[in-house]
Order: sequence, then structure tokens, then C-alpha cells
Amino acid sequence: MTDISDFKNPDKDSQPIPADSIEALLDMQTELLAEAACSDDHSELLDSLCLLAEKLVPESAASVMTLNPADEKLYIRAAPSLPREAAIAINGIEVGEGSCGNAVLHDQEMYVSNTSEDKRWENIREFAEFFNISACWSIPIHNAQNQAIGSFSLSSFENRIPDNFQRKLLNICASMAGIIFEREQHIKELKHLADHDSLTDLMNRRKFSEDAELLLRQVKRSEGKMALIFIDIDNFKWINDDYGHEAGDEVLKVVAKSLQEHCRDNELVCRWGGDEFILAIVCKEDCQTDVRAVVKRNLRIFGKPIETGANEVIAKMSCGVSVYPSDADNFDSLVHCADQAMLNAKSTGRNKMSYYQNIKQAS
Repeated sequence: MTDISDFKNPDKDSQPIPADSIEALLDMQTELLAEAACSDDHSELLDSLCLLAEKLVPESAASVMTLNPADEKLYIRAAPSLPREAAIAINGIEVGEGSCGNAVLHDQEMYVSNTSEDKRWENIREFAEFFNISACWSIPIHNAQNQAIGSFSLSSFENRIPDNFQRKLLNICASMAGIIFEREQHIKELKHLADHDSLTDLMNRRKFSEDAELLLRQVKRSEGKMALIFIDIDNFKWINDDYGHEAGDEVLKVVAKSLQEHCRDNELVCRWGGDEFILAIVCKEDCQTDVRAVVKRNLRIFGKPIETGANEVIAKMSCGVSVYPSDADNFDSLVHCADQAMLNAKSTGRNKMSYYQNIKQAS
């Protein structure tokens, strides 16, 4: 690993920033804040940030890169003026490579005035030469916990070092990028809370209904089949009464986790309410065959001991199944049919599965 002491940034310009340059920085901030007040498109805001910075530093290209903790690589989030080929080529650079990778690695600004000679660029020098990147100044972007999560950089097509104004611009842009990322994360968290059950973190009824409606429309267009599996925990009231609501909550969380872990593509799962869950699946072959396979895979948690503090409980379930198009042709009716099938399973002994189709045939 390269030692940060190997990198000596050029001496800072001792001259104060001119008044007109300070005004330009304030104008840039005002323009971006005005746009942010009217837009939730964070990628567009980052593009605007880059373009505004480029206006203040002629012959430069701005970019925002973010760190992916899973592979410790940096990926382009915004680079509106970089050629597409350049953005593809630089995407996925290692932490510690180039100005951006070193800015994140050392959590410090990196001012490279000559990419053809600076050893920070030795692993990606070919990229710099091909795209005529002569200098590159990069500064880390921080989150609310002051962790480096990416970089803001200005690449130049001529060898040069940043003056005080340009350093100030880089700091402001990195700070504003951090604010944009925090805002984006906050909105994602709020949306997640709105769409998910607070106890189990499964989709809630509203979100599931929206997604299942969409899935049903897709199935109709492809002339396929879809099944709903309505699940109810048989002995849940007894668990709550005998062991307390905390034990009941633990059972719900364990069941939900198992359902989520075994959920596959084209399958949806939600906590419908109380001790009820619903699975929606797209049938690939015969629906009853597919449902049995899903039940075997997804519901294996039932009938096994679940630890709830000092106790172990065994949760059993009854489930009802409805199928599009044989049982109903809309989502609400499918839910009603699956619910009726589940109630039939309970009334005929519990801990079993019932198909709405069989109820219809018997009546």
C-alpha cells in the first residue's frame, strides 16, 4: 500500500480568493440548491453539480464516483462531460488507484498535476494517455458519519495545480455531493418504511397489492397463470397467551425471515396483517405442482422449534390457494378466494393446505 507521506500536494496559493470568484461560488451553490428544492432526481442533481463546476474551471471535466464496499471499487455516478468510452474505462477502479482512488483510500484531497509522471496514476496511466487526462484533482465525499464514500474530481486536459479558488470549489462540490447522497439515502429509507412492515420488514399490504397487481397484468399479457398462497399461523393466539407478545413477535420475525430467504424471482411475499402472510407466484407448469414446490421450499420453518427467549415453540400453519384464471380474474377476488380456502383448511383440521378450486367443486 502506498504511504500518504509519498504524496506532497503543491503549496497552496497564498493569495486570497478574489471577490468575483467568491460570488461565482455563491451563485453556483444558489443555483444547485434551487434545483434541489424542485427535484428528487439525485442523478440529475449530481450532473448539474458537475456542469456548474466545469463552468468555473475551463478545460476540465468533473465527475462523482462512489465506493462500493462489497468489492472496494469506485464507480461513476455522474460524469456528464466525460466521453462514454472514458466513463466505461474508468468505472470500477480500485481504491488506491488514480486521484479518486487515493482520495478515498487516504481520506484526503489528492492534487495530481501530471498524470504521466505521478505514481498515484501508474496503474491507470494508459487510461490517462488515451483520453488526454493531464491533471486530476480529487477530494473525498463524506457521509453523515464522516466516512469517505466516494470522490469529487476535476480532470484537466493540461498540466496544472489548483489555486485557492479551485481548491475551495472542490471542497464545496464534495460537500454538496455528500448532502445530495444523504438526502437520497433518507428518501430511500422513508420509502422503505412506507412500503414495509415495521416488525418483519416484509412488504406491507399496500405495497404487495401494488406489486401483485402489476405481476398479474404481466401474467395476463403472457396468457400465463398466477397463484396466491394465503398463510395463517394456527396456534398464534396460544403462543401469545402462553408465552407473551414478545414471543409472538419473535415467531413472526422468524417466519418472515424464512419466507423472504426462500423467495425467488417472480415471487412476492408480504405480511398481510396479524399472523397472516401471502405469497404470490407465477406458475411455470401446472399450478398445483408449482404451489407444492413453493410450499415445500418456503414453509419448512413451520413444524420446527423456534426459539423465543427462554422457550421454544412450534408454529403450525393453514394455507389456502387461489389461481388465476381458474378461480378469479382480478387481484381482490384472488385474495378473497385464497382467504376462503385458508379458512376451509382451518375448519377441516388445521395444519393443512386447501385449494379454492376444490371448495368450488365440492359445493
